[in-house]
Amino acid sequence: MLEPIFNSYNKVVWHDLTETAEDRQVARDRALLFRATNLAIESAFSHGIDLPVGAVAASGDWIVGRYIASDHRLNYRQMHAEYMAIQDWQMSNMAFGAEAPTSLVVTIEPCNNCQDFLATIPSLKRVGFGLPRSALEERGLVKPHRESIYERAQRLHLPYQVFQIEEPPLQQVGEVILDFSRRNPQTEEVEIDLQGLHEALVELNTA
Repeated sequence: MLEPIFNSYNKVVWHDLTETAEDRQVARDRALLFRATNLAIESAFSHGIDLPVGAVAASGDWIVGRYIASDHRLNYRQMHAEYMAIQDWQMSNMAFGAEAPTSLVVTIEPCNNCQDFLATIPSLKRVGFGLPRSALEERGLVKPHRESIYERAQRLHLPYQVFQIEEPPLQQVGEVILDFSRRNPQTEEVEIDLQGLHEALVELNTA
């Protein structure tokens, strides 16, 4: 199977170029989810005041934007990871002429506001996520929604493909992060059990 790695310039580098284009796309999506998951972990331990969510925007094999959910850190409710990753790309575009993103991968299924925001980015053709919103709803971290992103994308004819990235080890890490997070759906205040999260991640890493 294709084995992706990242070089220092955020480009996915491939050890084996003999695989099909479909295999390469699947491997790229998994690599992007890996980077987004690392951002979520960084958010938990470096900040801990927002729900730990990471997102990366990519153009082909290149990551052109990345960030974490920053609602409380920046004191503005709409600073979700998807929005911040696009803002990061726009800053890079102004400074260095970064290519427009064609894919965005986020650790958690985008909320309705983020779905609508991503629909305003003309270049964006694919939006992937690791865990469905139901994983947050089951833990009482967000309010229940009446429809999934798939149902809403079809109803509103959102201009991008929506898909879940099936990568059990990364999805398990994402679930562990949620298990040690507490969020009041009314005030949106977040608390993270850092000691418990650290121990759980170490156990996963050594299993």
